[in-house]
Amino acid sequence: MSQRIDLPPRRLSTTVKVSIANCRLFVTVGFYDDEKRIPGELFMTLDHAGVKERTLVDALARMTSLAIQSGASLEVAMGQWLGLKGEVCGPVQGDPQIKFCTSALDYVARFVLLNFCGHTELGHGLPALPTPTDMAGDAHSVVSGQSDLREREDVTRLQQEEGQG
Repeated sequence: MSQRIDLPPRRLSTTVKVSIANCRLFVTVGFYDDEKRIPGELFMTLDHAGVKERTLVDALARMTSLAIQSGASLEVAMGQWLGLKGEVCGPVQGDPQIKFCTSALDYVARFVLLNFCGHTELGHGLPALPTPTDMAGDAHSVVSGQSDLREREDVTRLQQEEGQG
């Protein structure tokens, strides 16, 4: 793995709250850059689950955040969660794009891949909501399907500019 790229101290994030089989799931994605919305961290909170499940979900989110900050592909990381089966599964309420999941991790993978990697085939409902970058017409949006390598280059360039400024 390459050197870890830290997120700025103040950063934009987005949080989604859904219900899966009477369990509330909160997913927060933190971004490197306010305009391009390149994900750099992930937090998950699973209500109505046991201590073990909550602890494992939190640890997995932290490990995934460190992995993507260290150069791992967001698509590969989330692809490992796609289709995982778990006790918290079934219809999803609160997300117009994703109607069903096989586990909380499957939901998170679908949410991230659909909204930040351009995998619209993973949605069951309405199309992904446009990001501020999409509305501005920026051709380098994460949602446009740009590769992780280009995203890492953009983040590295931004950090170098901040260090010089």
